[in-house]
Formats: sequence, C-alpha cells, structure tokens
Amino acid sequence: MKKSRFLAISLATLLALTGCAGQDLVSSDDVVVGDPSTFPEDSTMAALAERDSIRIGVKFDQPLFGDLLDGASVPVGFDVDIAKILAKSLGFSENQIEWISTASTDLLGYIKYGKVDFAVATFTITEDRKREIGFAGPYFIAGQQLMVASSNTDIAGPDDMSGKRLCVVSGSTGADYFAENYDAILVAVSGYSDCVDLLRQGSVDAAVSDNVILSGLILANPDFSMKLVGSKISEEPYGVGVMLERNDLRHFFNKALQESFDDGEWKAAWDEHLVSILGTNTFIPQVDDY
Repeated sequence: MKKSRFLAISLATLLALTGCAGQDLVSSDDVVVGDPSTFPEDSTMAALAERDSIRIGVKFDQPLFGDLLDGASVPVGFDVDIAKILAKSLGFSENQIEWISTASTDLLGYIKYGKVDFAVATFTITEDRKREIGFAGPYFIAGQQLMVASSNTDIAGPDDMSGKRLCVVSGSTGADYFAENYDAILVAVSGYSDCVDLLRQGSVDAAVSDNVILSGLILANPDFSMKLVGSKISEEPYGVGVMLERNDLRHFFNKALQESFDDGEWKAAWDEHLVSILGTNTFIPQVDDY
C-alpha cells in the first residue's frame, strides 16, 4: 500500500471511499478475497485498499467478543478475530488495523458518519438500523436473556421484572425490548461492565443483554457470582456494519465471511474464544442478503 499510488486515485474511487459511488457494485467471481488487484477501480474496496491503515470499530468491554485486557493495547475476542479476517480480505495485515472503541451508544453514528470503515461489535441486525447503515452477515446469532446475582431467588424471567430495576445499555436492543414489552424500571448505562457494578452494589435487580455477552461478564467477574435466568427472549443476528451507501463493500464482506465459514477460519475463532462457554458450534454459518 504505497503512498505514491494514493495520489493517482481517480475521482470515482474517492467518491466510493465517501460512500457516493460504487453503491451498485456487487463482488463477482472475478473479485478475489484478499487480492486488491482484482477490486474494481471505482469500488469502495479499491479505495480502502489504497490506504495505509483501516479503522475498525469493536467493543472494548465485552469478554469473549471484544475485551481490552489489562496492559494490552489491542483488544481480543471473537469479534476481533472476525474483524481481522475481513481486514485481511481487503489486503490489510493486523498491524495496519486501527482499533476504535465503539460503545453501543456511539456505534450507529460511528458507522453512519464514517468514523470507522466498518464495525464488528456484537451489533444486532434490525429493520430500524438497516434504514441507516448496511449489514453484512450474520456471522453469529445470540439471544437476549436476564442476568441476576446468584443469591437472587425472586427473578426467574422477564415476567418477574414488574417494578424491578433493570440495567440496560443505552442504544441496545435489550433496552428497546423491555421498554416496549414490560414495566420494569430501566436504568441506562453506557457499558456492559457498568451493569455488573450496579448488580454488585445492589442498585439494580437484574441486567439484560445477549446471552453470550452476559456469559462473558460472568466469567470475567469470578469474585461476584451471577447467573442467567429464564429462557432466551429474542434472536439477535450479529452483523458487520458499513455505511449505507457501500453496498459493494457489504456484498464483498458477505463473500469474505462465507469463505471464512467454508475454509475453517471462522471455526478457529469460535474454538479460540467461545467453545469454553458455548461448547461445539450450533450456529450454521450462512450469510444472508441484508
């Protein structure tokens, strides 16, 4: 990725980088994942590949998926590994990735306004979000569930939350679900670890999020015993977020994801980060045209 080539980028390529061109391009059999020389010259992929680095949004506070460990400068987790696979599909090495912390409250705006080039951040594909950004995937399917302190015997599921204090992350699907369907008292926070702190203090009675996110928090806090209660109350398909206009990049990432499903890279990420808590994979990887 030489800087001298950047000066020669065509106007069409520059427009593609800002989401104004290339929106109708679909990756074909001629486009080779990982080989920028095959990218159409007026595509988003070609424009991105001309750069020296790529900005990827992930969450830094989600054990198993995206976690910035003490003293580390690079996050680790399943989402991080998926992001690396997609960066490689564009021709970027790991040391060319700029990791951007994207909390749920900021994530949609970061993608929509181009503060990140794409995001892999336990971001559920929803109809409302699809009006503002594009999604590739899904690369994983989770489900909303409740988490309480292990000593709690009053809450066995959502029906027990009437009048109870529920920790929700602002901008999350869990917050929307309980606001629409139950009369719990919602306590909104910016990060998932904040819910653990509030549970520990007794300031809330329960927390809601995706079951895998909560399972990671339970593992990461062995000094405070928590448990999941009730069954899953939703299906949460995780997608890779891109700017709405970048349909070509969305289709390209779908191709890259499907290749990772087929060649074992996706399974390697699962075995590295999720098998210990979720066991052998039960999700049959197959991208959909979102």
